[in-house]
Amino acid sequence: MELYEYQVKQLFKKHGIPVLNGEIAYTPSEARFVAEKINRPQLSLKVQLSHDSKKDGYFLESNQKSDPIEKRQETGIRLINSPQAAAAEATEMLHKSFMSPSLLCPQPIRKVYIEETCDIQKSFSLSLHIDLDQQCILFVLGINGQFFHYSLGTKKPNILFWHQIVRKMNLKKSIGFQCVHIMRQMYEVFSTYSAVAVEINPLVLTSDDQLIALDGRIIFDPDTLYKFPEISALREVLVGYEYQESARQFNFKYTPYKGNIACLTNGSGLGNATVDLVLAKGGAVSCLLDVGTEPNKESVSKAFRLALSEPTVEGIFVNIFGGVIRCDTIAQGLISASHEISIGLPLVVRMAGTNANVGMRLLFESRLPFIVIQSIDEAVDVIVKKVRELS
Repeated sequence: MELYEYQVKQLFKKHGIPVLNGEIAYTPSEARFVAEKINRPQLSLKVQLSHDSKKDGYFLESNQKSDPIEKRQETGIRLINSPQAAAAEATEMLHKSFMSPSLLCPQPIRKVYIEETCDIQKSFSLSLHIDLDQQCILFVLGINGQFFHYSLGTKKPNILFWHQIVRKMNLKKSIGFQCVHIMRQMYEVFSTYSAVAVEINPLVLTSDDQLIALDGRIIFDPDTLYKFPEISALREVLVGYEYQESARQFNFKYTPYKGNIACLTNGSGLGNATVDLVLAKGGAVSCLLDVGTEPNKESVSKAFRLALSEPTVEGIFVNIFGGVIRCDTIAQGLISASHEISIGLPLVVRMAGTNANVGMRLLFESRLPFIVIQSIDEAVDVIVKKVRELS
């Protein structure tokens, strides 16, 4: 889970990381009011979408159903010099959608963020994240395109550690103390919320020798968000990401593709292998639903319904390898959903491992239209053939 820029800056400010003065606006009149309130000769006005999407993309009219023929690359950031200009820019932006490579589909612009600007002497990037390969917390300092990596291990670093990093930045002593404070507060945010990553990019040195987090990013671990209801409450579902959000609520993962065969599996490794095999056999995957290693009947049932609700789906392939998960649990979830939904699509199920025979027997005895096949190669051949016959 990630937050909008303004939400990240609110958390930074709460934890003592300096940011520019700014506020959110939902209407042109609010934009004008915020600009008057901040009262600076120059302000920046930014669309608020997912991280980085505002920086590289193009605008669409709000009712536009497809991409423009000519995609003129634009940025979702404008410089303004008066409250009237703030209202005018907000009027134009709030009636459009924005599309960028980081988005699945155009996103309607519902709010803009207005903040001060500053004169920049130098800029740096700071990143604190979990390194899965080294099984440690890693701090990365970026200076003029060069990156320096520092391992924190698994324990909270002392103040000398941060001073050693700051020496690399060649700052005045007073500014160096500011930087140490910012790095320590980054770590506080990281540890307080059990985050996956905290970034400040760029961290700028202003003309009056102040360090400011000009932009930032916090990536949260969805498995720990139950501990932080104040963070979960900030989550907003972007247009086109409704299925991902629904999957998250029921503890499974949804990955969209552009084909017509939905794949329901358990575990990311098996999921990726299943997608590759369907493609190798000439099929095209519409979505991958990974119910994980410890699903229950309800999550399997919900994943199955979600697959059936995909508008492009013309067939479903269920590929389960039982280990910790029992195949009869999967079967019960499929049967439960099938009793409530009219299935008119080819539905092939392959099961192996723990309680596979029990699961397959349940599917046979349900008298529902499941095609149960033990061989994975044969199962993929059948689903691809059945879907092709319908097309």
